[in-house]
Amino acid sequence: MKILITFLGYGENVFAGMERSIYTLTNGLVEEGHQVVIYTSKMHPAVRNKNYKVVYDNNLIDFIDPTIGCVDDQIKANYKDNQTLIKQKLLKTIKEEKPDYILVQDHLWGIIPHINIFDEIDCKICLLFHMTHNPDLIKQMFGYNFDHYFCVSKFVKEEIIKICNPKQKLSLLPNCITKDFITKGSNIPEVNNFMCNARISKEKGVADLLKIWKEFLKSYPNKKLYLTSGEFRFLVKDEISKDIEEINNLYPNSIIVLGNLKWDEIVDELKSKDCVLVPSKMESFGMAALEGMALGKYVVSTNAGNLKYLFKGITKTYNVKDDSGFLNEMINIMQGKSKYKFNKAYKRAVNYESRNVANKFIKEITK
Repeated sequence: MKILITFLGYGENVFAGMERSIYTLTNGLVEEGHQVVIYTSKMHPAVRNKNYKVVYDNNLIDFIDPTIGCVDDQIKANYKDNQTLIKQKLLKTIKEEKPDYILVQDHLWGIIPHINIFDEIDCKICLLFHMTHNPDLIKQMFGYNFDHYFCVSKFVKEEIIKICNPKQKLSLLPNCITKDFITKGSNIPEVNNFMCNARISKEKGVADLLKIWKEFLKSYPNKKLYLTSGEFRFLVKDEISKDIEEINNLYPNSIIVLGNLKWDEIVDELKSKDCVLVPSKMESFGMAALEGMALGKYVVSTNAGNLKYLFKGITKTYNVKDDSGFLNEMINIMQGKSKYKFNKAYKRAVNYESRNVANKFIKEITK
């Protein structure tokens, strides 16, 4: 099949979950023998991958500044002001590429829901909900003529049902990982290095993690915590540099801040760690958690959003306000008392390998 994917931002090394999920699914589809065309803006550097085609539309918004107003409003204004030109470019792309199917990624960033072209699309088309922000916009989506509706996780599906209980079927199209993450069992002779592979922002809970880490160091002063700088252009970074400095003054080099990792560096970086920490306050899917599961690492996680479903039957997850529970599980790991089920984590992670997810997606849309 030939799949056209529409999303405002697309790149090979963007430190953001949605871009990464699209990139990984794209490669899974290509590996399974399908053709993929990406329709996007010039928000990120040009893609070098020659296994699929990327069409850039100069009329789409390519820079968003949260300091000048609501991000959603800036995107909607771009669609409204440039609708005619975007429509022309998009329809030209569809005519030239002749896709068998169109996958619209997100109810806002996916472009098509805001450009009046439904009557001019001959092939089938679906919408994938990555998040549940903007309930009114979500309700509006079920008035459009999509052939299929997908959700990125069970959590997102449940939230959408709460919002509007749509008559249409909601299927799952989860985020996925590449096969180089999949590692059977665990290989952790000694737990020394912890990692939180998340951007430093409020909803990722990094500021709370530092409080937990400071307490943890009282019993285990020689352990290391690795953070990723993970600058994210649409959110204001937490002011945590002083907290890091304070902890490192008490326990030298106990916190190491890595640079903004490229995707092809993340696997090796995680392989060198022993435990992944996921202190998130909100997760529509939980990519960092899945990566830890797949690589056979211990994972300590909150139960925010979809995390409770990812880890069901594998390990206990903790309320976002339960710092003591989170800390106690870290201590259990150190003392060999953790009940983390590595084999079950491996089996679950395999389901999210990109080729498996791509295959299930194709089967669903060709029923």
